[in-house]
Amino acid sequence: MAESKIGKKIKELLYLKRMSQSDLARKAGINVQVVSNWITGFRKPKLENLQKLAKALDTTVEDLLTEPKKKSVLTSQEIIVEKMKILEKKLEIKDEEIKNLKERISFLEEELSFYKNKEKLVATSKRTGRD
Repeated sequence: MAESKIGKKIKELLYLKRMSQSDLARKAGINVQVVSNWITGFRKPKLENLQKLAKALDTTVEDLLTEPKKKSVLTSQEIIVEKMKILEKKLEIKDEEIKNLKERISFLEEELSFYKNKEKLVATSKRTGRD
């Protein structure tokens, strides 16, 4: 079966967002085979699924239903903007990871300090003959 207009649009958005069909299915809460069926034109999505798709692809239902852009029509600026959005999302994740790592390091430093102090106390008590 020939690829549908909505299928072409989904493929275009997947390409721009650097997402796979599996990523989209997971993000939209839809079975990956259903997404594949829409792209191939085997089935057409219902309105509620169009809304899920639009949200998962960070677009609107109207955009999903309009004619897909041809790759040659995408300007360099549009591609750069999309890539910047992707990088911003990756940086957000990295910032959160960095924050978590800093918290773990701080905790471990406190634990290390505690055990160093405990070792000093044990060594002092052994020298003075206290147990």
